[in-house]
Amino acid sequence: MRRSMLVLMVVVAVAGIVPAVALGQGYGGSGGEAPGGGTTQPPPAPAADLRAQLRTAATHATNAATSEALRGAQSHLTHVVNCLEGARGRNYVQAELNPCQGQGNGVLVDLRTAREGGAWMPVAETAADLALRGSKMSDLASVRAAARGVAALLGTINENVR
Repeated sequence: MRRSMLVLMVVVAVAGIVPAVALGQGYGGSGGEAPGGGTTQPPPAPAADLRAQLRTAATHATNAATSEALRGAQSHLTHVVNCLEGARGRNYVQAELNPCQGQGNGVLVDLRTAREGGAWMPVAETAADLALRGSKMSDLASVRAAARGVAALLGTINENVR
């Protein structure tokens, strides 16, 4: 019950962030500039790759949300983490599937270089954190609630990033 409340509070807090981000308020600048004006990010993946990654990650979050088995739900959320972070991500799990392999460098990496992407980074980072936390929960209802929140966040990003 306590974890479910935590997940609910995170989703409600994020709901307050999404409208401000969509309107371009707050969270200015995409960062990543190196001294001398260069960037430290890898080259951008095509926008279609970013959107494909977002759709794939959202599908796996939905799969977790509808899973009847705890291990299956946890596994699908780990797939989401792998999609969001990419193969070089700190929380990437090599032993699990990366359903976004070949679609880009990872949502968090590619979002940094996407037009309007910097404004959506806090939402994507929240989705990644919620997916990671959900993948480690031991109660199926809590994992599924986290997964629903992740799917909603990823869907919102996908609808607004071009």
